[in-house]
Amino acid sequence: MPQAPIESLRVAARERINVWRDQQELAVVTFTHADHRWDGGLAVRERLNTTLATLKAVGVPDGFFWTDADNIDVPMGRPELQALFEAHERAIFGQGWKIHQRQREMKLQIDAANAAWLQAFVPDWPSSPQQ
Repeated sequence: MPQAPIESLRVAARERINVWRDQQELAVVTFTHADHRWDGGLAVRERLNTTLATLKAVGVPDGFFWTDADNIDVPMGRPELQALFEAHERAIFGQGWKIHQRQREMKLQIDAANAAWLQAFVPDWPSSPQQ
């Protein structure tokens, strides 16, 4: 039995939210730690993990640094890099939680929406009052 037209619109809107969520989860996150702004995200997680494992195995080379989001080289040893990794993970978790909450809000909106709203629906963050 085919879906009612409004149910088809709801399914399509939920699919758009899932695509939006996946894109948001792959996006770069900028966070602050130790008086610097840092880029974060899944690719950075991989680099940090690999670097920490390597430094544990071979030691920290002389002059080792990590570059922040403002392109400043910050000297680091293993403890500082571990602290950066932990701050990064907190930032990733925090952003992931915001994404999850937002996608749940949008899905609740879809459940109550009419066909015209569903057809025009574009998943996004809510507009800020300044915009």
